[in-house]
This record gives sequence, structure tokens and C-alpha cells, in this order.
Amino acid sequence: MTGGGKTKTHNRLWFARKRSGLQQKQIAALLNHQTVDQVSRYEKGLRIPNLETALCLEIIFGIPIRVLLPDLYKQLEDDIRQKIASSPSLKRIFDQAEQSGFEAYCPYAELLRKLSPTPTDLDRVRKHIIQLSNKLTEFFTKKL
Repeated sequence: MTGGGKTKTHNRLWFARKRSGLQQKQIAALLNHQTVDQVSRYEKGLRIPNLETALCLEIIFGIPIRVLLPDLYKQLEDDIRQKIASSPSLKRIFDQAEQSGFEAYCPYAELLRKLSPTPTDLDRVRKHIIQLSNKLTEFFTKKL
């Protein structure tokens, strides 16, 4: 979608901020921005945050970047998949990796692999497992 000659990217930043109860001013302060203007541009999809800012937003909201910026993630994923599909050598490498047990990354499993997860880490994993369990129960209840 375009607006004023610029590409607009849809994201979930506004929803994440509202859900967290934080104001744009507070987010701006956490990101070391002097005003809320940049936060507003991120939320409206008029500007994509740089990597450092995106990681800060992930930390602030506790939501992975790919969930906060799903359109951008999907676009980049499609681009990479096209490149893999068009290159026999890349396709072979990725096919082999998939066959050898290449798993989808799970940040919660990664937290448990730490040498000494903090109580906060363990609490995040516990909450995630409960949420997944509830979603699975809801899903299978609807199917029956």
C-alpha cells in the first residue's frame, strides 16, 4: 500500500503497545528517541525500524520481530525461498538440512538451553506453554 509516494508496511506494533499499556512517549524514551514522531511512523508502517530498534521493540513487548513485523517477514521469506528455489546448489543444501532434522527455531526452547535460565526466563517459558496448551484445547474442542 502506498501513501504519499512511500511504501507502507503493515505491522503489529500499535497492537503490541496498546496491549502492553505503554504510551508512545514511554516507548520513545526506551528507544532513546527525543519525540514520539518516530514511534508513530513505525506504528503506521511509514518507517521500518533498524535492527537495533527492532530488537529493542522485541525486548520491550516480549514478542518476536517476525510477529511484530509480519508483512516484512513474509516478504523477506518469500524472497529467500525464491532464491533457494532458483539455485540448484542452495536447494540441495537446504533440502539436506531439512532431512537431517533441521527444526524451526523456538525462542522458548532456546531459553531452556541456557546454562542457567533465570526465574524470569522460566516464567516466560511456563506462560508460553500454558498459552499453547489453551490454544490447542480450544482448537481441538472446535474440531470435535
